[in-house]
Amino acid sequence: MPTPTHTQELERICLESPRCTRRLAPGMALFPDRREDRSDHQWSSFRRNLPLLLTALVLWCLISSLASLVLSYFVADKERRVRLKGVLYALASIVTLAALHRNGAVWLLLLAACNYFVARSLAGTRYLVPATWLFALGTMFLVHHKNEYFSLGWLIPSLSAFDEYAQVMRWHTMYNLMVLRLISFNLDHHWSLDDRGDARTDRDTASLSSPSAVFLKLSSTSSSSSPTSSPPSSSGSSSSSSSSSSDSVLPLPLPRSSPLESLKLSHSQSYSEFARTPITRDFFASPLFYLVYVFYIPLYFAGPIISSNAFMAQFSFSFRRIPFRDVLLYAARLLAMFLFFEWTLHYIYTFAVVYSGAWFEARPEPYYVLLFGYTAVHSMWFKFYIIWRFFRLWCLSDNIECIENMPGCVDLNGSVRGFWSIWHCSFNRWLIRYLYVPLGGNKRYALAVFATFTFTAVWHDLELHLLLWGWLMALIIVPEALVSMYFSQRRFGSLHAGPYWRHLVAFSMALNAILIISLNLLGFSVGTGVADDLVWAFYNRKGLYYLAWTLLFLTSGYQLVVEYRRVWPKKKKQ
Repeated sequence: MPTPTHTQELERICLESPRCTRRLAPGMALFPDRREDRSDHQWSSFRRNLPLLLTALVLWCLISSLASLVLSYFVADKERRVRLKGVLYALASIVTLAALHRNGAVWLLLLAACNYFVARSLAGTRYLVPATWLFALGTMFLVHHKNEYFSLGWLIPSLSAFDEYAQVMRWHTMYNLMVLRLISFNLDHHWSLDDRGDARTDRDTASLSSPSAVFLKLSSTSSSSSPTSSPPSSSGSSSSSSSSSSDSVLPLPLPRSSPLESLKLSHSQSYSEFARTPITRDFFASPLFYLVYVFYIPLYFAGPIISSNAFMAQFSFSFRRIPFRDVLLYAARLLAMFLFFEWTLHYIYTFAVVYSGAWFEARPEPYYVLLFGYTAVHSMWFKFYIIWRFFRLWCLSDNIECIENMPGCVDLNGSVRGFWSIWHCSFNRWLIRYLYVPLGGNKRYALAVFATFTFTAVWHDLELHLLLWGWLMALIIVPEALVSMYFSQRRFGSLHAGPYWRHLVAFSMALNAILIISLNLLGFSVGTGVADDLVWAFYNRKGLYYLAWTLLFLTSGYQLVVEYRRVWPKKKKQ
């Protein structure tokens, strides 16, 4: 956390700038003498709509539970019960889309219908994969940069009057998340027609636990028996997993009979096991289940991202129940983090200083620039931590398990690759399954990494600073993976066992932390327009002096992380 002096400096800079002061709102009743920083659009929107979201969460879960109870009592056939529940979910989704987007809901449904046509007409052929990606990238570009064509009046002139209705939420802001679900459905459907598809994908994903992987840690909810759930050791040695062990956990190819009779599921299955459960072609052939998956309301607004395989497997397993005690404890932890973040926003005006530009107008000392970058990244982590966990709580309350987007503290990663194992984890898993592995994975490492980060940048927005962010991340990850492979424990066992290894690891963690903070600030906070100011702050004797002391300070702090990573796996085994 920032020091009191740093907090006071941030407050001073903000209060001396009229543009920054206008971004502050009156504080909560608990802090009557303070003003609150609500200048971040995502957080202020979430905070403003939180009462409505909580009401929707409670009503959704009550109606879903009541429907499941009534259907289980009056409908004996399991398959019919799931289909009736799907009808209820589809109607609820369409009503919600119409209420939020008005005429925009028509375009979302039309785009989903076009994608369904692509999937059904090309699945099983070599044209499906390129057609899916062309459709996804092309429609993303049109929706965000040529949205004047998306009006009912342009489609049918007599309906132009409906374009005047104001939307509660602009529909095109939801399309990027929707695109991920469209791609997931198409490729999972394509692989379901090939009995080897899921096995091939699972084996390649398991190989990502080697030191040359882009994303090291998989979901914290994965079963320990799964070959994809073994996190790499802190020394970077690869975990042992053979193709035979990978095949042993995969179910046999399913017959084309009743969709539900073939699914061998249990109450204790983890998300990874659901994701690897092959789904029969009948599910992918059903427009109903497609509609339920693409517009599933608890995950519609912000994620986490869930694959079509994992969702359909759990949705069909309608009598599965996540323990209420676990959901309640999860909600209690989320409430505690929410209150803590609200407290920080009353005393640390990071977002207001960033978005107003007051920080670089003041040209503070290099010491404060470093602390500001550290604070900004942690504020972003807290914001996404709470937003993503709220919607995951909604999903868990509906007995659908999805990946935890922020499974660990941002300070506990040991590398740039480790950073992406705990930041938007569900998106990383999606990238591995649908982009990194199909492009060749570790066999074509550099190509797969650059393509993955290029898509990540374009998916966020087609902006130059985001493309530069993605390419710089790839440039850092590729040599980092090569160095990690070279200094493996197998080759340098004596160095790993020596007294100086932990200090080298802690120093590399400190260096990576500075690189990650700088790149994420350029990509998502201050942008490339302040690059000259950053150079000005450190391209002098005083700036280099503070930078050296920061590296030393972070190295000392990361000694605790090294020790934590050494001791924690042993405690978990006990």
